[in-house]
Amino acid sequence: MAPIGIDASGIKWFATVGGGAARFDGTYWTVYSTSTSDIASDAVVSIAVGNNEDKWFGTYDAGISVLRECASPTPIGTNTPSHISTATPTHTATYAATASVTDTPTPTSTPTNAPPVVGTITATARFTDVNVSDAHTSVWTWGDVSNSAGLISEAAGSGTVTGTHVYTTPGIYTIQLTVTDNHGASGTAPPFMYVVVYDPAGGFVTVSGRFTSPPGAYRPNQTVTGRVNLGFVAKYRQNGLEGDTQFNFSAANFTFDSVQYQWLVVSGARAQFKGTGTVNGTGNYGFIVTLIDGDLVGPHEPDRFRIKVWDQSNGNAVVYDNQYGEPDAADPVTALEQGSINIHR
Repeated sequence: MAPIGIDASGIKWFATVGGGAARFDGTYWTVYSTSTSDIASDAVVSIAVGNNEDKWFGTYDAGISVLRECASPTPIGTNTPSHISTATPTHTATYAATASVTDTPTPTSTPTNAPPVVGTITATARFTDVNVSDAHTSVWTWGDVSNSAGLISEAAGSGTVTGTHVYTTPGIYTIQLTVTDNHGASGTAPPFMYVVVYDPAGGFVTVSGRFTSPPGAYRPNQTVTGRVNLGFVAKYRQNGLEGDTQFNFSAANFTFDSVQYQWLVVSGARAQFKGTGTVNGTGNYGFIVTLIDGDLVGPHEPDRFRIKVWDQSNGNAVVYDNQYGEPDAADPVTALEQGSINIHR
Protein backbone atom coordinates (compact mmCIF):
# COMPACT_ATOMS: atom_id res chain seq x y z
CA MET A 1 0.00 0.00 0.00
CA ALA A 2 1.09 3.60 -0.63
CA PRO A 3 1.01 6.61 1.71
CA ILE A 4 -1.45 8.36 -0.68
CA GLY A 5 -4.63 6.96 -2.26
CA ILE A 6 -7.16 8.42 -4.74
CA ASP A 7 -10.73 7.09 -4.82
CA ALA A 8 -13.21 6.96 -7.70
CA SER A 9 -14.47 10.47 -6.88
CA GLY A 10 -10.99 11.91 -7.20
CA ILE A 11 -10.70 12.50 -3.46
CA LYS A 12 -7.11 12.22 -2.20
CA TRP A 13 -6.37 10.22 0.97
CA PHE A 14 -3.20 10.73 3.02
CA ALA A 15 -1.44 8.78 5.76
CA THR A 16 -0.30 11.22 8.48
CA VAL A 17 1.80 8.86 10.67
CA GLY A 18 0.46 10.03 14.01
CA GLY A 19 -2.67 12.02 13.18
CA GLY A 20 -4.78 9.26 11.64
CA ALA A 21 -5.77 9.51 7.97
CA ALA A 22 -6.79 12.66 6.11
CA ARG A 23 -8.66 13.26 2.90
CA PHE A 24 -8.84 16.35 0.66
CA ASP A 25 -11.78 16.86 -1.73
CA GLY A 26 -10.38 20.01 -3.31
CA THR A 27 -11.94 22.33 -0.73
CA TYR A 28 -12.07 20.66 2.67
CA TRP A 29 -9.63 18.63 4.72
CA THR A 30 -11.20 15.90 6.86
CA VAL A 31 -9.33 13.86 9.48
CA TYR A 32 -10.21 10.28 10.41
CA SER A 33 -8.73 9.32 13.75
CA THR A 34 -9.49 6.98 16.63
CA SER A 35 -11.58 9.75 18.20
CA THR A 36 -13.65 10.55 15.08
CA SER A 37 -13.96 7.15 13.36
CA ASP A 38 -13.52 3.43 13.98
CA ILE A 39 -9.94 3.08 12.67
CA ALA A 40 -7.76 1.10 15.07
CA SER A 41 -4.76 3.47 15.35
CA ASP A 42 -3.73 7.04 14.52
CA ALA A 43 -0.31 5.80 13.34
CA VAL A 44 -1.43 5.34 9.70
CA VAL A 45 1.52 4.64 7.40
CA SER A 46 -0.16 3.46 4.15
CA ILE A 47 -3.50 3.64 2.31
CA ALA A 48 -5.21 1.57 -0.39
CA VAL A 49 -8.64 2.08 -2.01
CA GLY A 50 -10.64 -1.12 -2.65
CA ASN A 51 -12.83 -1.92 -5.67
CA ASN A 52 -15.92 -1.18 -3.57
CA GLU A 53 -14.40 2.15 -2.44
CA ASP A 54 -13.52 0.83 1.03
CA LYS A 55 -10.39 2.52 2.40
CA TRP A 56 -7.73 0.15 3.80
CA PHE A 57 -5.26 1.69 6.27
CA GLY A 58 -1.98 0.06 7.23
CA THR A 59 -0.97 1.16 10.72
CA TYR A 60 2.31 1.13 12.59
CA ASP A 61 1.01 -0.56 15.73
CA ALA A 62 -2.45 -2.03 15.13
CA GLY A 63 -2.37 -3.94 11.85
CA ILE A 64 -4.80 -3.04 9.06
CA SER A 65 -8.07 -1.13 9.45
CA VAL A 66 -10.85 -0.77 6.90
CA LEU A 67 -13.04 2.33 6.69
CA ARG A 68 -16.52 2.27 5.22
CA GLU A 69 -17.70 5.86 5.21
CA CYS A 70 -20.85 5.56 7.29
CA ALA A 71 -20.13 8.41 9.68
CA SER A 72 -19.14 11.97 8.81
CA PRO A 73 -16.14 13.29 10.74
CA THR A 74 -16.02 17.01 11.35
CA PRO A 75 -14.15 18.94 8.62
CA ILE A 76 -11.11 20.69 10.03
CA GLY A 77 -11.35 23.66 7.67
CA THR A 78 -10.45 24.94 4.24
CA ASN A 79 -7.18 26.15 2.84
CA THR A 80 -8.00 29.68 4.03
CA PRO A 81 -6.34 30.36 7.40
CA SER A 82 -8.69 31.28 10.21
CA HIS A 83 -8.47 34.65 11.95
CA ILE A 84 -6.49 34.79 15.16
CA SER A 85 -8.39 35.49 18.34
CA THR A 86 -7.39 38.61 20.21
CA ALA A 87 -9.52 37.99 23.26
CA THR A 88 -8.18 39.05 26.63
CA PRO A 89 -6.45 36.07 28.28
CA THR A 90 -7.58 34.45 31.46
CA HIS A 91 -4.25 35.26 33.09
CA THR A 92 -1.21 37.43 32.61
CA ALA A 93 2.48 36.71 32.81
CA THR A 94 4.34 38.69 35.45
CA TYR A 95 8.09 39.08 35.23
CA ALA A 96 10.25 39.52 38.28
CA ALA A 97 13.66 40.99 37.54
CA THR A 98 16.44 42.97 39.14
CA ALA A 99 18.37 45.74 37.46
CA SER A 100 21.05 48.15 38.69
CA VAL A 101 21.42 51.63 37.23
CA THR A 102 24.49 53.78 37.91
CA ASP A 103 26.06 56.51 35.84
CA THR A 104 27.78 53.66 33.92
CA PRO A 105 25.17 50.94 34.56
CA THR A 106 25.17 47.25 33.68
CA PRO A 107 21.82 45.88 34.87
CA THR A 108 20.96 42.22 35.17
CA SER A 109 17.64 40.40 35.06
CA THR A 110 16.32 37.04 36.18
CA PRO A 111 12.72 36.78 34.93
CA THR A 112 10.11 34.14 35.57
CA ASN A 113 7.25 33.52 33.20
CA ALA A 114 4.15 31.46 32.49
CA PRO A 115 3.00 31.51 28.84
CA PRO A 116 -0.01 33.77 28.22
CA VAL A 117 -2.81 33.28 25.72
CA VAL A 118 -2.95 35.88 22.93
CA GLY A 119 -3.74 39.20 24.64
CA THR A 120 -2.33 41.39 27.41
CA ILE A 121 0.74 40.64 29.50
CA THR A 122 2.14 42.56 32.44
CA ALA A 123 5.91 42.86 33.01
CA THR A 124 7.55 44.04 36.25
CA ALA A 125 11.22 44.76 37.05
CA ARG A 126 13.14 46.28 39.93
CA PHE A 127 16.09 48.69 39.61
CA THR A 128 18.61 50.40 41.88
CA ASP A 129 20.78 53.49 41.47
CA VAL A 130 23.74 54.34 43.73
CA ASN A 131 22.90 58.02 43.20
CA VAL A 132 19.90 58.04 45.49
CA SER A 133 18.69 61.51 44.48
CA ASP A 134 18.36 60.66 40.75
CA ALA A 135 15.01 60.47 39.01
CA HIS A 136 14.37 57.91 36.30
CA THR A 137 12.40 57.14 33.15
CA SER A 138 12.06 53.78 31.43
CA VAL A 139 11.14 52.15 28.11
CA TRP A 140 9.90 48.59 27.51
CA THR A 141 10.78 46.99 24.17
CA TRP A 142 8.24 44.25 23.49
CA GLY A 143 9.83 42.26 20.66
CA ASP A 144 7.10 42.97 18.08
CA VAL A 145 8.61 46.26 16.76
CA SER A 146 6.79 48.26 19.43
CA ASN A 147 7.82 49.90 22.69
CA SER A 148 6.20 51.90 25.47
CA ALA A 149 7.13 53.92 28.53
CA GLY A 150 7.21 52.08 31.82
CA LEU A 151 5.40 53.17 34.95
CA ILE A 152 7.99 53.87 37.67
CA SER A 153 7.53 53.85 41.42
CA GLU A 154 10.79 54.84 43.18
CA ALA A 155 12.33 56.19 46.37
CA ALA A 156 15.93 56.73 47.54
CA GLY A 157 17.61 55.25 44.47
CA SER A 158 15.53 52.12 43.98
CA GLY A 159 12.21 51.39 42.42
CA THR A 160 9.93 49.22 40.35
CA VAL A 161 9.02 49.47 36.66
CA THR A 162 5.81 47.97 35.29
CA GLY A 163 4.40 47.80 31.80
CA THR A 164 1.56 46.16 29.90
CA HIS A 165 1.31 45.16 26.28
CA VAL A 166 -1.20 43.51 23.95
CA TYR A 167 0.10 40.98 21.44
CA THR A 168 -2.23 40.47 18.47
CA THR A 169 -0.27 37.73 16.69
CA PRO A 170 0.90 34.36 18.03
CA GLY A 171 4.66 34.11 18.26
CA ILE A 172 7.68 34.00 20.54
CA TYR A 173 8.92 37.39 21.66
CA THR A 174 11.74 38.78 23.81
CA ILE A 175 11.34 41.75 26.15
CA GLN A 176 13.98 44.33 27.12
CA LEU A 177 13.86 47.16 29.64
CA THR A 178 15.96 50.35 29.56
CA VAL A 179 16.08 52.65 32.61
CA THR A 180 17.55 56.17 32.23
CA ASP A 181 18.42 58.63 35.01
CA ASN A 182 18.05 62.41 34.87
CA HIS A 183 21.76 62.78 33.95
CA GLY A 184 21.25 60.77 30.73
CA ALA A 185 22.96 57.58 31.94
CA SER A 186 21.00 54.44 31.16
CA GLY A 187 21.07 50.74 31.78
CA THR A 188 19.49 48.06 29.61
CA ALA A 189 18.76 44.68 31.12
CA PRO A 190 19.67 41.61 29.07
CA PRO A 191 16.71 40.19 27.13
CA PHE A 192 14.07 38.57 29.28
CA MET A 193 13.12 34.97 28.73
CA TYR A 194 10.96 34.42 25.67
CA VAL A 195 7.30 35.35 25.97
CA VAL A 196 5.15 32.70 24.32
CA VAL A 197 1.91 33.98 22.82
CA TYR A 198 -0.30 31.25 21.43
CA ASP A 199 -3.77 30.78 19.97
CA PRO A 200 -5.41 27.41 20.84
CA ALA A 201 -7.49 27.69 17.65
CA GLY A 202 -4.52 28.60 15.51
CA GLY A 203 -3.88 25.26 13.80
CA PHE A 204 -2.02 21.99 14.28
CA VAL A 205 1.09 20.27 12.98
CA THR A 206 1.89 16.82 11.56
CA VAL A 207 5.39 15.71 10.57
CA SER A 208 6.88 12.51 9.27
CA GLY A 209 10.17 11.98 7.50
CA ARG A 210 13.91 11.75 7.90
CA PHE A 211 17.08 13.85 7.62
CA THR A 212 20.83 13.43 8.15
CA SER A 213 22.05 14.54 11.57
CA PRO A 214 25.01 16.93 11.16
CA PRO A 215 28.29 16.65 13.09
CA GLY A 216 28.10 18.29 16.49
CA ALA A 217 24.36 17.83 16.92
CA TYR A 218 24.61 14.87 19.30
CA ARG A 219 26.57 16.48 22.11
CA PRO A 220 27.90 13.37 23.93
CA ASN A 221 29.63 12.28 20.69
CA GLN A 222 29.98 15.22 18.32
CA THR A 223 31.52 13.22 15.47
CA VAL A 224 28.60 10.86 14.98
CA THR A 225 26.29 11.50 12.01
CA GLY A 226 23.63 9.48 10.26
CA ARG A 227 19.99 9.17 9.36
CA VAL A 228 17.32 10.33 11.79
CA ASN A 229 13.71 9.17 11.54
CA LEU A 230 11.04 11.37 13.06
CA GLY A 231 7.29 11.65 13.45
CA PHE A 232 5.37 14.41 15.24
CA VAL A 233 1.82 15.58 15.79
CA ALA A 234 0.77 18.51 18.00
CA LYS A 235 -2.77 19.84 18.32
CA TYR A 236 -4.95 21.69 20.82
CA ARG A 237 -8.10 19.87 21.91
CA GLN A 238 -10.77 20.71 24.46
CA ASN A 239 -8.70 19.24 27.28
CA GLY A 240 -5.47 20.94 26.24
CA LEU A 241 -2.50 20.34 23.96
CA GLU A 242 -2.05 16.75 22.81
CA GLY A 243 0.23 14.88 20.46
CA ASP A 244 3.32 12.75 20.18
CA THR A 245 6.95 13.38 19.27
CA GLN A 246 9.21 10.49 18.26
CA PHE A 247 12.81 10.99 17.19
CA ASN A 248 15.21 8.13 16.49
CA PHE A 249 18.94 8.55 15.77
CA SER A 250 20.13 4.97 15.44
CA ALA A 251 23.84 5.72 14.91
CA ALA A 252 23.95 7.41 18.35
CA ASN A 253 21.59 4.92 20.04
CA PHE A 254 19.41 7.95 20.82
CA THR A 255 15.62 7.72 20.88
CA PHE A 256 13.52 10.59 22.21
CA ASP A 257 9.82 10.18 23.06
CA SER A 258 7.62 13.02 24.28
CA VAL A 259 5.66 12.69 27.52
CA GLN A 260 3.91 16.06 27.76
CA TYR A 261 3.49 19.18 25.64
CA GLN A 262 3.58 22.65 27.21
CA TRP A 263 2.65 24.93 24.31
CA LEU A 264 2.30 25.14 20.53
CA VAL A 265 2.68 28.33 18.48
CA VAL A 266 1.58 28.39 14.83
CA SER A 267 2.32 31.58 12.89
CA GLY A 268 2.10 31.52 9.11
CA ALA A 269 4.47 28.89 7.68
CA ARG A 270 6.26 28.48 11.02
CA ALA A 271 5.38 26.37 14.05
CA GLN A 272 7.14 25.75 17.33
CA PHE A 273 6.21 23.55 20.27
CA LYS A 274 7.81 22.70 23.60
CA GLY A 275 7.46 19.92 26.14
CA THR A 276 9.12 17.16 28.12
CA GLY A 277 10.02 13.55 27.41
CA THR A 278 12.42 10.66 27.84
CA VAL A 279 15.59 9.44 26.15
CA ASN A 280 15.76 5.69 25.53
CA GLY A 281 12.76 5.31 27.83
CA THR A 282 14.17 7.04 30.94
CA GLY A 283 15.06 10.43 32.40
CA ASN A 284 13.54 13.88 32.51
CA TYR A 285 14.31 15.86 29.37
CA GLY A 286 13.00 19.08 27.90
CA PHE A 287 12.62 19.63 24.17
CA ILE A 288 11.66 22.33 21.70
CA VAL A 289 10.85 21.74 18.03
CA THR A 290 10.79 24.44 15.34
CA LEU A 291 9.31 23.75 11.90
CA ILE A 292 8.76 25.52 8.59
CA ASP A 293 6.21 24.17 6.09
CA GLY A 294 7.86 24.88 2.74
CA ASP A 295 4.58 24.67 0.83
CA LEU A 296 3.35 27.70 2.78
CA VAL A 297 6.53 29.65 1.97
CA GLY A 298 6.45 29.23 -1.80
CA PRO A 299 6.78 26.79 -4.71
CA HIS A 300 9.60 24.25 -4.36
CA GLU A 301 10.61 25.53 -0.91
CA PRO A 302 11.88 22.71 1.34
CA ASP A 303 10.41 21.76 4.70
CA ARG A 304 12.86 22.70 7.47
CA PHE A 305 13.26 21.31 10.93
CA ARG A 306 15.09 21.75 14.24
CA ILE A 307 14.92 19.85 17.54
CA LYS A 308 16.74 20.69 20.74
CA VAL A 309 16.76 18.26 23.69
CA TRP A 310 18.26 18.99 27.11
CA ASP A 311 18.67 17.03 30.34
CA GLN A 312 16.61 18.71 33.06
CA SER A 313 18.22 16.52 35.70
CA ASN A 314 21.75 17.56 34.69
CA GLY A 315 21.76 21.34 34.75
CA ASN A 316 19.78 21.55 31.48
CA ALA A 317 22.81 20.27 29.56
CA VAL A 318 22.03 20.05 25.84
CA VAL A 319 21.98 16.47 24.60
CA TYR A 320 20.92 17.03 20.99
CA ASP A 321 20.54 20.14 18.82
CA ASN A 322 20.95 20.17 15.05
CA GLN A 323 21.53 23.95 15.27
CA TYR A 324 23.65 23.93 18.39
CA GLY A 325 24.44 27.38 19.77
CA GLU A 326 21.62 29.17 17.96
CA PRO A 327 18.88 30.96 19.95
CA ASP A 328 15.70 28.96 20.52
CA ALA A 329 13.81 31.53 18.42
CA ALA A 330 16.05 31.03 15.34
CA ASP A 331 14.45 29.70 12.16
CA PRO A 332 15.37 26.10 11.30
CA VAL A 333 17.82 25.48 8.45
CA THR A 334 17.96 21.67 8.19
CA ALA A 335 15.84 20.41 5.28
CA LEU A 336 13.93 17.14 5.42
CA GLU A 337 15.36 14.70 2.90
CA GLN A 338 12.21 12.58 2.81
CA GLY A 339 8.69 13.04 4.16
CA SER A 340 6.81 16.25 4.86
CA ILE A 341 5.92 18.92 7.40
CA ASN A 342 2.29 20.03 7.31
CA ILE A 343 0.81 22.99 9.17
CA HIS A 344 -2.98 22.65 9.14
CA ARG A 345 -5.14 25.76 9.62
